[in-house]
Amino acid sequence: SLQAMPQGGCLDISYTEEPGAQVLEVRDNGPGMSGEVREQALTPYFTTRADGTGLGLSIVHKIMEAHGGGVEIISAPGQGTRVLLRLPPASRFRPQFRAQFRSQTPGRSPKSGEARA
Repeated sequence: SLQAMPQGGCLDISYTEEPGAQVLEVRDNGPGMSGEVREQALTPYFTTRADGTGLGLSIVHKIMEAHGGGVEIISAPGQGTRVLLRLPPASRFRPQFRAQFRSQTPGRSPKSGEARA
C-alpha cells in the first residue's frame, strides 16, 4: 500500500470479527487497481513496479490459505484499495497445520543468535 502512494496518502489497518472469521483490513487511498491488475495481484511474479519481484501478495495469499483463510482485494482506479485478510477463529485452525508447526520446532529452543531449522 505504501509503495502505491509515493507522494503520500492515508493507510488504515483495522481488525473486525465476522461470523466464523477474523478479518484484518488494510485500506489505502492510493491510485487503486484496474480489474486486470486486481485479478493478477495474487499471482506469483506479477508486478506493476519496475523494481518489484511480484512475490509480496502471492506469499501473503499462500500463508493465508495454509491457515484456512483467504485474501480479498477490493479496488478500482482512482478509488484506493482495500485488502481483506480473513482467518478462521483460532480454535478452528487446521489440525494438520498445528501438527506441521510442532514438527518444525524441535524439543529445544534455539540459543540466542541461532537460526531455527
